[in-house]
Amino acid sequence: MIVAILGTSRSGKDTVSNWISEHTILRYTESTSQFGSKIVFDHMLSGGEPCYYTNAEEAWQDRHRRRAKWASVIWNYNSASESGIRLYEDMLDENDVINGIRKISELEKCRDIIDLSIWISRPSAKESIESCSISAIDCDITIHNNGTLDSLGAKLHRLFASFGVLR
Repeated sequence: MIVAILGTSRSGKDTVSNWISEHTILRYTESTSQFGSKIVFDHMLSGGEPCYYTNAEEAWQDRHRRRAKWASVIWNYNSASESGIRLYEDMLDENDVINGIRKISELEKCRDIIDLSIWISRPSAKESIESCSISAIDCDITIHNNGTLDSLGAKLHRLFASFGVLR
């Protein structure tokens, strides 16, 4: 089973992705999300614009401040491939969870490789849509992350139990 976790910044995508890794048989590592930081860092190192980071980890830690730049670099990286979704295909080499598709055109191209798309909604967080053209209506399921971590875990437990993938 291949799952895509989507949502605006700070909605809880990383929390959900990590929960899936810990409680199901599906594979996910934080390095999946960090594929993007290496691409952004390598792009900046290649010249043509200032590089704000000394390594990919710094890029990862700063990703929230430069959302538009990240979206542009990843879009160009994906667009340069025949499939148009190279980053997400790379992620699936070792993972069953794709965290953070941000463009509707990329989600549409990923429909052939994912089994379930989950939108994480967290209205209490400052939701930023500046680099995300996907919304809840574009996804198969919406999970509202507006309570405690325990209540989010309970929702995820019920969902993934229904697919028979719990540990």
